[in-house]
Parts: sequence; structure tokens; C-alpha cells
Amino acid sequence: GKPLAVMFIDLARFKLVNDTYGHAAGDDLLKGFTERVRGCLRAADTLARQGGDEFIALLPDLSNPADAERIAAKMLASLDNHFTIDSRDFRATASIGISVFPDDGDSPEALIRNADIAMYQVKARGKNGCLRYRAEMSANHQRRVSFENDLRQALAQHQFELHYQPQVS
Repeated sequence: GKPLAVMFIDLARFKLVNDTYGHAAGDDLLKGFTERVRGCLRAADTLARQGGDEFIALLPDLSNPADAERIAAKMLASLDNHFTIDSRDFRATASIGISVFPDDGDSPEALIRNADIAMYQVKARGKNGCLRYRAEMSANHQRRVSFENDLRQALAQHQFELHYQPQVS
């Protein structure tokens, strides 16, 4: 009967480390990130790797839904210090979306989906932050998906016409 929060966490620049320094360096970044994030969580909380650079945290028995945002802020602050990978300093940031039961969803799937939508809102605002899910985010997300589909269809049907406009100084 108590609120619980789901956080969808995206670690930024993980692919860059993997591609530049190799998978062993990427694994070191994931391990360092995980250690820092786990240090911000309570004993009853769960952190799981969703895949690649995405994680899900489950925060049960919240006394106040705002506690999830405080924990997310602690996570982001823990990333302020650089990571040392292969004797190189590297900075990493994260985008965190939060959904809270029962306000933001009544099933695991809905809570994860809504936390994911909130995380994408953080990324759209420039990354490195956290947001709690709000219902209007779903409408924005659906509008964006619809717009992208319409744009793909318009490109496929050659509905665009290119005009050149020279600019002379």
C-alpha cells in the first residue's frame, strides 16, 4: 500500500568509451557507475541493468514520492567526480526518469514505460538530469512518434521538394 518508485537510468557516453577505448574500458565504466549508484540507494532498493547503458532501479516502501527525486539527485551528484579508465579521466552523466506507483502506473510495464518516457524528456532537455513522469509527457511522446512516422512516410513518397536559395554577401 506504500508508494514505490521505478527509475529508468540512461548512462550517457557509454558507447563512446566502448568504441574509443574498447569493451574492457566500457565494462570498467559500467562497474564504476554501478558502485556509485548503489551507494546512493537504500538497502531495500534494487538496481538492475536493462541492457547496454540502461538501468532500472526499484525503490519500494517510499514514505514520500519526492524521496525518489532526492535519491536521483544524489545519483547525479555522485557522477560529478570523474571516472578513471585506463589511466584516463572520463566524465559520465545520466538521464533519469521516475515513475511512482500508484500515481504514474498500476503495473510493472506501465511504471517502466512511464519512467522511460520521463527519461527521454530529460534527454530532450539536454541530458544529465531527472524528471518525474507526468501524464502530458505521454501525449508529447505520442505526438513525436506520430510526427516521425509522418516524416518517414513523406520522405518515402517524395512529398518534399528541394529549393536552393543562394545567399550573397
